[in-house]
Amino acid sequence: MSGAQLGGVLSLETVLVLSRAVGPAAPFAPRRAGSLLWDDTASLRLQGDAPLFPMTVIDFAHTSYRDDAAWHLQLGSDLNGAAMGSMLLIVNEKAEEVATAFAHAARPGPVDRVVLSMVYSDCARIMVEHALLKEEFVDDADFAEESLGATLVNLFHRLFPGRTVQDLRRLRQNSPSLFATELQAATRILKEA
Repeated sequence: MSGAQLGGVLSLETVLVLSRAVGPAAPFAPRRAGSLLWDDTASLRLQGDAPLFPMTVIDFAHTSYRDDAAWHLQLGSDLNGAAMGSMLLIVNEKAEEVATAFAHAARPGPVDRVVLSMVYSDCARIMVEHALLKEEFVDDADFAEESLGATLVNLFHRLFPGRTVQDLRRLRQNSPSLFATELQAATRILKEA
């Protein structure tokens, strides 16, 4: 089955049962065929169920954003809030190259790949900077699964393996241009283009 046909949540249930009746057994020990010995359930959200990153395409003329901006990433302030309700990439429909790149994201052309790389890099930059501005974003922070904080922690560790939050926070404060260069390298801007 192709990935485009898959969606929803895949639930896998593993069950261990007694296959046949057992003669005399210790009290409280299973002895009947079909007795449940062990079970476990795992769920996996399939990609086709929802966009991986919430986004919308609108005309910025009807918003408070500048008409000539290509995109805006909106992030919530509560790191414990649900990630999907706390992030929204808003693409200006008048920025035709950007809107077209997202429309062709499944099969991007050369220009689309460059645009998508730039948007990805910029969104990662905004998200990392947003996290570093939050006092509660620290190395040993424990955010709920699928929260904005957990998403930012995962992004941070993917982009900067082995680095500490405090290290990057200091770098951003003391040398913003070097921090920008580190982020550019970490997001591999234009490498996938």
